[in-house]
Amino acid sequence: MSQVKDYITKNIETVNVEENLETLAKKMAKQDIGFLPVLDNGNYVGVITDRDIVIKGVAQSLNTAQQVMTKDVVTGYSEMETDEAVNLLQKHNIYRLLIVDDNKITGVVTLGDLGKENADQLIGKVVSTVSDSNSNN
Repeated sequence: MSQVKDYITKNIETVNVEENLETLAKKMAKQDIGFLPVLDNGNYVGVITDRDIVIKGVAQSLNTAQQVMTKDVVTGYSEMETDEAVNLLQKHNIYRLLIVDDNKITGVVTLGDLGKENADQLIGKVVSTVSDSNSNN
């Protein structure tokens, strides 16, 4: 089995906790992404999704990343086996896994990325589980 490092997207865009949601939405639209890690003084403190911006931000009249981000960030590491990453995604009902090595964000891996591996059964199971959950990711 291969390792996550073979599938991660590196050099991902990050945002600061104080950035406003309109700026974040424009970044997401420009890069055609739906997920941004949130930093505070260079340390990751959460993630924000396009859904967070709409459901939490717009619907509740909130303005900053800090107000709507998901704080309990599930992370993986580059040397992690792909099946371990898939199991982690399933366990936490998420589609994306932030990759952190030596306390630095090194990238992100998604179910789609891991689908390149011969993990069709695991991916299908995770998608089914995540889709049935009330997760906001």
